Amino acid sequence: MRSIVVLGSLFLLQCGPQPAADGATESDASGTGSTSVGGATDAADDAGSATGTGDDGPASLSGGPDTGPGDPPDDPSDTAVDTGLDTETGGAVGPPACPGARWLATVPVAGDPSAAAVDSRGHVLTLDLAADSWDVREFDATGMLVNTVAVGDGAAQLAWGGVDAADSWYVGLRQGAGLPTRVVRKFAVGGVMAWERDLGPAANEEAFLPALAVAPDGATVVTEWWFDDDDHTRLVKHDAAGVLVWDKQGPPLLQVLDMNVQGAMAAVRFNDFGGEVRGLGSDAATLWTQDRWILDAHWAAIDPAGSVLLGAPTVQLHIGATHYAPDGTILWDHEVTPTGSNNDSFDDFAVNAAGEMAISSRADEWGVVYVAKLDAAGELVAVHPCTPSFSGTRVAIDDAGAVYLIGGGFDGSSSLQFVAAFD
Repeated sequence: MRSIVVLGSLFLLQCGPQPAADGATESDASGTGSTSVGGATDAADDAGSATGTGDDGPASLSGGPDTGPGDPPDDPSDTAVDTGLDTETGGAVGPPACPGARWLATVPVAGDPSAAAVDSRGHVLTLDLAADSWDVREFDATGMLVNTVAVGDGAAQLAWGGVDAADSWYVGLRQGAGLPTRVVRKFAVGGVMAWERDLGPAANEEAFLPALAVAPDGATVVTEWWFDDDDHTRLVKHDAAGVLVWDKQGPPLLQVLDMNVQGAMAAVRFNDFGGEVRGLGSDAATLWTQDRWILDAHWAAIDPAGSVLLGAPTVQLHIGATHYAPDGTILWDHEVTPTGSNNDSFDDFAVNAAGEMAISSRADEWGVVYVAKLDAAGELVAVHPCTPSFSGTRVAIDDAGAVYLIGGGFDGSSSLQFVAAFD
């Protein structure tokens, strides 16, 4: 996820999210943390928006105790690594180092990683924009790069859906100028396209896809927005075989971010007061609503019982995580400080089937990024640094609780991206 732009949030409060320009190449997708959770999005970055990607607010406006985890169990300064970086002047730069990593892989690719996920085999998928295509790179459980698959044209806007329980992956694409083509694509294990579904004629040339949610069984819900005299939301659900289930109008500026196997959904919506979180039924009817600042980065996951975990910066632009019960009651609302600093940025968020969370962030140190692991109660249990990294980062977490940090750097002669695995 990209860094938070405060001015962008202020603009959204007055005007609402704006559509991406034709030929936009900014991803709305955020990575999912497991095979059981769907996507998070960066609405602000791609829609003049939030994250999602989301594409990357905020203490609950409806209350709830602040029981933040406090200082991490291990002071990050104890694990910091001397890489020759001068944090004041930006001195020597070397290849990335990630102390404590089970494995560390690098590839000679420039640019920010756009999304990440990990499948049931421990294979890590990373998404980024190459010169002429959106590419998914697959690393096996030992960190070896085993596959690179082009999933969309480089001129397209892409919404990342992540992986399902069968290790298939999903993307939504907005392609072309004028009245754009919008499609949902499913790729089987290995990257072979299983199906593509066209969303039909575009409402207007501004129609775009800010989110794609994927259930563990492979059902998908794509969110489409367009703007004329009013703001519009369309929600389209397909089953795992790509058969249309329903096609509905939703409340303006709603995004469906994740779906469970029962079809219940976690969603966010932009409004004049900063936003709200919603639980939706399998028919997309609203079950509950909570006010919540979500204009910047935001990610959400929903479990089989219908509980929702939201990751989003707080109104103070700190890192926030909130757990909602199936009826929308706030179970806990934490501000997270992985490095002990309230100046930590919030890059990405992922959740596994057990409700454990991974968050990527950076503090004030130049070139240092972190992945933090939280337990299902929102308590901070581990922090791992990587350095140097000079781009937005992505995270994933598998069902065993291993966390993965994906970032970008420079080895002294060329740009690269890295993937680090931590147990």
